[in-house]
Amino acid sequence: MRHWMAAALALLTVACAAQNQGGLGGEPGFRSSRERITLLPAPDGKVGKVIVSAVGDQVTLDSAFSTAEVRGNTLTKSEAEKAASRARIEVALAALPQRPRKYRVFYMLDALALTAASAQDLDAIKRDVADFPAPEVIVTGHADRLGTAAYNDALSLRRARQMRDILLGAGIAQEKIQVVARGEREPLIQTPDNLSEPRNRRVEIKVR
Repeated sequence: MRHWMAAALALLTVACAAQNQGGLGGEPGFRSSRERITLLPAPDGKVGKVIVSAVGDQVTLDSAFSTAEVRGNTLTKSEAEKAASRARIEVALAALPQRPRKYRVFYMLDALALTAASAQDLDAIKRDVADFPAPEVIVTGHADRLGTAAYNDALSLRRARQMRDILLGAGIAQEKIQVVARGEREPLIQTPDNLSEPRNRRVEIKVR
């Protein structure tokens, strides 16, 4: 898709094959295939563009809910102008599981204290995680490369456990939370050993 994707978009593809009892030209056993691709708006309402190529032809989808359909050897494009058509698609989307979410909070040097910016974000993060249907949460602690590897393993574990306790206080069940400590082994920013890097002092929260 590359540059055709002007904004985040989703594709809903439905494919089916139907047995044609009469066959093509009277011959039994011919199977006619059908494939439908619908361009969906991003959560913010923006719409990108995608080019669909099939059966030696191509069409461009560049409006919300426009659809390309391949039926046998024919490629057609249609616009979902009717409110009922859009409503059916939106109902199907609403039934899909929510996409996984990921959050990061950052810590002060050699401490369990969050940075000022992360402390401000914390309430919103807790609400989002608590509102996620039946969440499974992975809390991963990290440290920068200042200090020994063993010390940073222990520090990252303390940070992860602290964030787990915060989420427990927000109403997340303990059995839904997994705690992981990665120490200095997975930095966001690569640095030499014994160098402090604020962006590596963090906890990542993944919700699915």
